[in-house]
Amino acid sequence: MKNTKTLFTIAILVFTLSILLTLSSEIEFSEFFNEIMIILVLIFIVLMIFIQFIIYKQTRVIHTIQPVTKITCQNCKYSERRTLQAGDYVFKNQGLCVKCGGKMVIEAIYLPTKTKDGANKIS
Repeated sequence: MKNTKTLFTIAILVFTLSILLTLSSEIEFSEFFNEIMIILVLIFIVLMIFIQFIIYKQTRVIHTIQPVTKITCQNCKYSERRTLQAGDYVFKNQGLCVKCGGKMVIEAIYLPTKTKDGANKIS
């Protein structure tokens, strides 16, 4: 945010200096004014692009949300969750249940919801 305040201050100073130059110039007012306005518009566009870049860089947050695989037993409905692995798909057989020996099947693949503190909630 400090950078944007500095850029706005510089823009105001450039604008003020251009007005002072316009008023003290011996060149015809309309020609000089047109040139100054073109220069100011270009400076303003460059400043706005730079400010947007700074704001984007400061607010960019990289979130890596890992998909979750829910595996459920077809007999006793025991379920466990783990991160997604290559080759996972819904209804894929995942072996035997650790509780009853029944067939374990991938029931769902989903992205976990976020909690208030920003952590991923696996539900």
